[in-house]
Amino acid sequence: MTPTENLTDRRPARVAIVVVRFKKQLHEISLLRALPMIDLSAVPEIIIVDNSPEPASVDETAALPGVVKYRWLGGNVGLARAYNSAVSQLQSDWTHVAFLDQDTEGLLGLFDQLAAGLSAEITLPVVRAGQTIISPCRRIGPWYAPIKRIGVTPANLSWINSGMTVARGTLRSSPFDEALFLDYVDHQFARTSLADRARVEVLWDVVLEQDYSRDTDSKQQALARFRIFNRDVRQFYRGTVAGRLWGWALTFRRALGATARYRTSAFIFSWLGAGRALDG
Repeated sequence: MTPTENLTDRRPARVAIVVVRFKKQLHEISLLRALPMIDLSAVPEIIIVDNSPEPASVDETAALPGVVKYRWLGGNVGLARAYNSAVSQLQSDWTHVAFLDQDTEGLLGLFDQLAAGLSAEITLPVVRAGQTIISPCRRIGPWYAPIKRIGVTPANLSWINSGMTVARGTLRSSPFDEALFLDYVDHQFARTSLADRARVEVLWDVVLEQDYSRDTDSKQQALARFRIFNRDVRQFYRGTVAGRLWGWALTFRRALGATARYRTSAFIFSWLGAGRALDG
């Protein structure tokens, strides 16, 4: 049996849910809005870990349903640390963890599947951004490319974390890489878990919707976001000379685009600074 073979032997699972919050009102988080309509028979615990600069208000946390726990992390510690922290804080008798973004839509079908049982160490939904399938995806050399159609598991599989459900043993052997702050945390986890021979099933009939638009970012927001991207991409690709060249080109292209859009050289200087820090 290959790691990416579709499996049909579903077994009951106890699936804890982890959501990372960042600067969003609790009542606006997609999962919490959908909670009254969700089958929670397979969900022993839901935890929201908060990477925001300030914690949610007392009124917000007091309004949370009893099954939901809230933990402020003291500021933005990064996505990988937030995930690992959340898993370490789970207290229920769980067999798997499902990771949800705060703004992912279309969750009812996913929870119906979780209630029906799981058959692999890693279970993935389909995730769309508009008309593009962004997860699962395939790796072509150093490049991560969208797949064209639903139903066929691609060679050199990778994915994003939205809706990913992971078995307890896999999380123990393949924790999230805290050397990465935000970008490529998902692809690094995919790379590590597949290397450990974790079996993966794609739920092709479960489709989530994700919005990654950055059109409303101010110059300062875009610059802060680019600094994270710049460092994470170079960290992710630093293992080989070819990888470092690819990371250099990928971040330089982003810097040029942002320079043209925001009419400032700050992105180029940020790009150069991150390169010196990692190469040194």
